Amino acid sequence: MKQVIIRINDVSDIDTSKITVYDLNNRYVDSMGNIFRLKIDQFTKKIEIIKILRSHPEEAHAIASQMIQRKIVSPKTPFEIDPAALSEYNGNIFDEPFNPDEMLEKSFTSMNLHAERLKGIMMNVKNSKLIDKISKQDSATVDNIFKNIEIDGIQQIAKVQNYQKELLRFPKHINYYRTTMDRKSKAILNHLELTPQKAMRYIMFYEMNTAIKLLYTTISSLLQNLIDIANKNSDLLKDALNPSQKRFFEDALVSISNTRTEIKDMESKLSQLQAFLHNPDF
Repeated sequence: MKQVIIRINDVSDIDTSKITVYDLNNRYVDSMGNIFRLKIDQFTKKIEIIKILRSHPEEAHAIASQMIQRKIVSPKTPFEIDPAALSEYNGNIFDEPFNPDEMLEKSFTSMNLHAERLKGIMMNVKNSKLIDKISKQDSATVDNIFKNIEIDGIQQIAKVQNYQKELLRFPKHINYYRTTMDRKSKAILNHLELTPQKAMRYIMFYEMNTAIKLLYTTISSLLQNLIDIANKNSDLLKDALNPSQKRFFEDALVSISNTRTEIKDMESKLSQLQAFLHNPDF
């Protein structure tokens, strides 16, 4: 769907007191090619103006050309623009900006799914009777993997979710979190500390990024260990398991594969969160 771009001379031309929810998808382009969007602050509920990018000269020219074609010369005049005209300049200015709150919300939904899936993986492996047929050493390894999945996977998911609640409701002093941050993040926090509410939001995102990254690195490693056991005993799996047992184990492998694919997607989202932490948009 085509969106609305509004030409302005300067960002001061945007009167947030007249903005409605129907304007939130608008983009504003000033005379220098800077592009702005609007957002509602989660806490104050006020409209904020956010600069999303400084146009390449060619991109600014593409926007200006479309304005001229439509005989739009006066500021503040809305018009529809074809995003395809900007595609050769690295994408679409209407792409939704990264939203860390939404990312965390979706991550927690995925965590709940993964906790249940991890339980299902262990149950299917047990029902396959694989542990009874492989060597004692490998059987002990699987038992150890299951214990770690329970402690470092399922239980840790609950701990990460509870930690976020702690950060939101009963946070410690800012200095407590500062000690674990890298130099750049400390500098950003020092700047945000002038606004405690923003500083604590930054800390929450930083701590969640660290905790979720460690959680899924551990889960991915544990699932890989199960795959290694399966590969090591592949011949045995073909001959020693009956059809029903094979189905249980195949279901476990499918769940492992799906989970690892989703972990890669999670890692991509965490990379976006990391980039956000180095250039927060509050």
